Amino acid sequence: MKTYFSNLFIFLTFLILHLCGSCDSCTNPKEKSHPKTIEINNINFFLDKTESMQGYLNGSAGFANDFPNILVDIQYKINNGRPIRIYYASDSIEKYKKNTEDFNNEISTTKVANSDGYPIYKIFEKIIYYTGKDDISIFVSDCILSFSNNEIRKNPEISRQKIGDLRSTINATFEKAKTKNICASVFGFNSKFYGKYYYYDNTWKDFEKKGITRPYYVWVIGNKDLVKKFDSCLNVISSFNPGLKQINFGIFEKPTQDYKILFNYGKEGEWTAENNGISDAKINLGKGKSITFAIAVDLSNLPVYATEEHFLRNCFQKNEKDAKYTLAVKKISSTDITKALPNEKTALQNNTHIITINVSDLIPSQGLISFEIPAQYDTSYYEWSTMNDKDPNNFEGKTFAFKHLIDGINDAYQNKADKFLNISITIKK
Repeated sequence: MKTYFSNLFIFLTFLILHLCGSCDSCTNPKEKSHPKTIEINNINFFLDKTESMQGYLNGSAGFANDFPNILVDIQYKINNGRPIRIYYASDSIEKYKKNTEDFNNEISTTKVANSDGYPIYKIFEKIIYYTGKDDISIFVSDCILSFSNNEIRKNPEISRQKIGDLRSTINATFEKAKTKNICASVFGFNSKFYGKYYYYDNTWKDFEKKGITRPYYVWVIGNKDLVKKFDSCLNVISSFNPGLKQINFGIFEKPTQDYKILFNYGKEGEWTAENNGISDAKINLGKGKSITFAIAVDLSNLPVYATEEHFLRNCFQKNEKDAKYTLAVKKISSTDITKALPNEKTALQNNTHIITINVSDLIPSQGLISFEIPAQYDTSYYEWSTMNDKDPNNFEGKTFAFKHLIDGINDAYQNKADKFLNISITIKK
């Protein structure tokens, strides 16, 4: 499993450095500006040790060869020598009691993923229990949503026939987590897999020699603010490229409505910033006079896909009852702000995006510029899912019942907000 898994943990080491110490080196401008850093009490690493995971640990160039050096770096370069809390996760949480070097040797030389299949919702329950309010827990698993081995032996079709029951249990697990202000993110990766793959009915096929491409998932679980900080840093590391998309749970709560007018940056035409609105705007459609101004907004609470420039450009909905205008949007992280005035730099460093507004006509002498982004939830993870992994045409690169796993968690966190962004700016001549 190969370079993907290796790269993943390299990037996590950098990430933990930002979180445990200072985030000044994180390239997200918003993160730089906060003088108060978020401290992590413990870093927990949970490795799913059910037998279906062993195929990711096999192979001469896989995880077992790459991870040991990375774990040592986390402990001595990132965590100031403090041991990382390492656990195996299956029907119980097994704390690894020896040192990091011993653990590295064990996963490299021993078949560690040797436990019977165990319902993943119960593993999540245990990990959430072990995650303190100042902890970040990292969980690596293939995330197959199924019943226990004993139940499957009694009825090989149970995981398909009663998938609704499994979805309900994973939903209940995260409903409880939400009451403790625990949120989560998941990153999907693809890897070569060498070993036995267990189908939904627990029959299996050995891919030890040829290998196949299989997804695996890295979960980040913890306090909402810690997870948000963690994800913010992770997503500005250009080399960090999960093969599949990121999904967040519990980060987005309400539409972004706040903004800061930049009184000089991007300014064109004659106007004055007043009470976070625009006054003395010299707009005359007949004479071709228009104005341009920019606002800084913080979209860090939105799902990652909803912060991309192309998504925002395509989804803006404008109300032009009072004014005719155009919108442009750009991430601050990809913007040269060196020419901004000192006060403006503070605003830029505390936000994530710049929205530039060109107003060509103001119909009344005073009116509103208002625009919004409707809430649109990403369902592309459906493509990662299959309900029949025994079908060779619908198997490689997919995870059994993954759609139902994610839908169950989404149901716990999905809020009723119908907008991602809702901005209204007063403008007057």
